[in-house]
Amino acid sequence: MRHARFLLRSRDGSFELVGREAPPTVEPEALLHLDLLGDGTGVTLYRLTGDRGAMRQTLDAAEPVCSYDIFDAGDDDDAFHARVHFEPRDPVATLLELISEHRLTIEPPLEFVGTDALRVRVAGHQDAIRQAAEGIPDSLIVTLERAGEYEPATDSMASVLTDRQRQVLATAVECGYYDTPRTATQADVADALDCSAGTVGEHLRKIQARVLREVAEVDRAPVAAKR
Repeated sequence: MRHARFLLRSRDGSFELVGREAPPTVEPEALLHLDLLGDGTGVTLYRLTGDRGAMRQTLDAAEPVCSYDIFDAGDDDDAFHARVHFEPRDPVATLLELISEHRLTIEPPLEFVGTDALRVRVAGHQDAIRQAAEGIPDSLIVTLERAGEYEPATDSMASVLTDRQRQVLATAVECGYYDTPRTATQADVADALDCSAGTVGEHLRKIQARVLREVAEVDRAPVAAKR
């Protein structure tokens, strides 16, 4: 099992996931979840900061968007989440198809880098990762930043989480919450833990924030040039 970290940069300007780029008064921070559903549509959860009204207007005008919800992030007055159900279009449609076809696992969160790039981490067999990378659309510039053995529970990562957070994370993985496509919901994880779905969601948000801060301290020197 291997893992790889790619930087995907748009050749045409801002990186768009649901048919529209974010308005200038909104800053995308991370893509916490990205799932391909059985009907071919996608669901994504963004963490953003800025003008919620402008984001609503943008999503209202985006043709691929089927529905969306905007709600508080909980830890920052300026931050909010946007859960978007959408019909994938290229290049996102091809990316999701490659992830599913080659049975890769996306490691959240996906990070926005500036306005035109997205940092993506995946895990899977080495040949599958290579084949998926070769199939990435030409509209994206691909940089392989890091690759190596997959270590889902290193001491350094586990040490930043509480015992309860490690329990919640392990249960979420076991239930299939991080499978692609996802095979469990927060409610399923909550049932396994005998708590509420809201509690599970709060734990997962804090887990992602802590792990992201830990990862940010790792040297990010690229190991391969752009294609």
